[in-house]
Amino acid sequence: MVRQSNGCLNRGVVERLQERSAPEKINLRCEKLSDKVVNHIINNISDITFLPGQKINPRDIAGRLGISIMPVRDALERLEQQGWIVRYPQSGTYVRKIDLKEMGEKCQTRAMIESEAVINLVERGVCDDFDRLRRIVVENEYAAAKQDLGYYEKTDISFHRTLVELGCGAHLAEEHAEIMNRLNYNFFVIVWSCEKLKKHEFMDIQKIPISHKTILEAVERKDLISALRLIRTHIGNSVDRYREILKIRSEIDSTIFEVEPVIQEG
Repeated sequence: MVRQSNGCLNRGVVERLQERSAPEKINLRCEKLSDKVVNHIINNISDITFLPGQKINPRDIAGRLGISIMPVRDALERLEQQGWIVRYPQSGTYVRKIDLKEMGEKCQTRAMIESEAVINLVERGVCDDFDRLRRIVVENEYAAAKQDLGYYEKTDISFHRTLVELGCGAHLAEEHAEIMNRLNYNFFVIVWSCEKLKKHEFMDIQKIPISHKTILEAVERKDLISALRLIRTHIGNSVDRYREILKIRSEIDSTIFEVEPVIQEG
């Protein structure tokens, strides 16, 4: 994960999160307006106009969009179900804070899914679609060499998604994509809501395509032990970067977190 200036990550997060979940029987006009509200709030959360823990006033939203309060209430119900806001009786509606325990669980789930993908690919052998991964690695190397952070981010995500899709199928790839979107969003918020972190370099992006390439080579050799070690090390390095930014962020301000960050050593 790297920071970027062209908004690629933010658009990707928004596209993945703008899912339609309206009830079957609902006024068509109201459905369209509630979609508009959902998009508006998700955009504001994704670009950190609305920070985790910030209160959302439904009447302000309605006034800003020039609509009645009912579509706003419908949209907030949907957003609560999706996990992006929380509502407390007698208190109000708030952007959900970053849950560090959930982040840890999602990192573990990501590691399990990608490990399973590697196992399946080694057992089944390289297929024709494997060329997709090879092309993605080449594109990722090119983006890193050019320091094109937007395209680098896109190809990095594409590598892991394609690995899971080829190894585990489309259904698990969707679950994996949801996990990655949440982790990417959390990283984005933690970094871009902090001036010190905006200027902090977390990684040498030249090393990541090399890691992708060595994972791919181990899979092609059917070297399961090496492939699993490499993918777990690769993901472990990402976890270390999360730990690094959490440590810096918590020393400055921890109000965006659900609980006080606990930074474990090792």
